[in-house]
Amino acid sequence: MSRMVVRTQDWEQVARQAEFKPAKMATLCSMSERHLQRIFKKHLQRTPSQWLRELQCRLAKQLISQGYSSKAAAAELISAESLKRYLELRLRPLRQPMELP
Repeated sequence: MSRMVVRTQDWEQVARQAEFKPAKMATLCSMSERHLQRIFKKHLQRTPSQWLRELQCRLAKQLISQGYSSKAAAAELISAESLKRYLELRLRPLRQPMELP
């Protein structure tokens, strides 16, 4: 992103492009993750991660109010990589408990 992001709508667009990940947001804005954190702390009194979680919740509520199911809203707002990781953790077989002698 060539110019400094100023408006909330711009930050939301960057967040979506960055798949809601602070490190990717910083890269898109051509700044370090630490500098992005300073900007957020100064202007929003929260970290980029906190702001991103709030944004995802707000966007999910909007999608649900538009008729999306909660699962469809979640799938819309997380990256394919995150969804794959979630499903791997959720669907993997439970480990057998260790037997004691």
